Amino acid sequence: MTASFDAGPVPLPSGAFEAAPANSRTILLVEPRHSVPTRLPLAGARNVTCVPLAAVDAGLLVRLRPDVVLAPLMTPSFDMLDLARMLWMLDFRGQVRALTPAIPDPHLVCSEIMAACPGLDFDLIVVKPD
Repeated sequence: MTASFDAGPVPLPSGAFEAAPANSRTILLVEPRHSVPTRLPLAGARNVTCVPLAAVDAGLLVRLRPDVVLAPLMTPSFDMLDLARMLWMLDFRGQVRALTPAIPDPHLVCSEIMAACPGLDFDLIVVKPD
């Protein structure tokens, strides 16, 4: 099951979504959790679709053609490395961003994911809790 909603005027962190023009971004939000703040970086998004991890497959990516995939860095059922590997194996070419509170060594997390998924456009977006 997918749920779509209109993205409101929420501030966009600097450098978060460089590839797509502001008025044409399509964002796939995977398993938003209560730990993910409601002030997501969705400014300028044309379409935002929320899905569970189990719904992410080649068909969904072809149908939605997201520019950006957002997901929490960690959830009780998966972490970003699981999702990043899946997207990498599906040859996803958009941006992948993990939403996370401040962590001690963000470079280490990025390095681990980029080593496991060479060529994946991955980064962290540090968000403050609501």
